[in-house]
Amino acid sequence: MESRRFPEAKTQRGITGLETAIILIAFVVVASVFAFTVLSTGIFASERSKETVFAGIEEAQSSIEPRGSVVAYKGIQSGTTSTVYKITFVVSNAIAGEP
Repeated sequence: MESRRFPEAKTQRGITGLETAIILIAFVVVASVFAFTVLSTGIFASERSKETVFAGIEEAQSSIEPRGSVVAYKGIQSGTTSTVYKITFVVSNAIAGEP
């Protein structure tokens, strides 16, 4: 039987398990850095919005104040029960409040 000789085989190189592991670790590291950045930005943004809300509440609480008397009107409802049916008072801007 005649022996066939193939021309020199080209060397083929495949990806080994070690190279695959290195690539996988690189992807995990990059993804974790990206996730940390996104979470930090989200936490920072939520803290800033919380501060803004509290500042708005504080401003709203201090922008008006009652001036003068508070008058309550009493009436008798069906028999002998006395009830307050109307309250009147005047509010105005606080010292540093905008109209």
